[in-house]
Amino acid sequence: MLMCNETVTLVRHIELTDSDRYECVVVRGASWYAKTAISNASQRLTTANVLKCRIPSGALPGDKPPRKGDYLVRGVVASVSSPADLKDTEYFAVTAVGDNRRGRNPHWLVSGA
Repeated sequence: MLMCNETVTLVRHIELTDSDRYECVVVRGASWYAKTAISNASQRLTTANVLKCRIPSGALPGDKPPRKGDYLVRGVVASVSSPADLKDTEYFAVTAVGDNRRGRNPHWLVSGA
């Protein structure tokens, strides 16, 4: 894939019986794209940042796909005890995952806001 020079960290939420745990998986060779989307709802303009990341197929251990509700952080994060730990980083909550693992450039397309 072109422009796949980013290092990102997939932060996966694991819900346990009595607590929550967050697993951090560093991925090298991803792409990161951000843009501002404008909406004209109820005669009022609103803006929101839309972020997309392409993760090469095979870059995740066991090729476990990202899931809705995970977090994707630009850069390396060693550990997270809660989402509040991400406040000083560039990140987004995953709202959609596309499986594009066929063809010449197999990858996961992860997007969120």
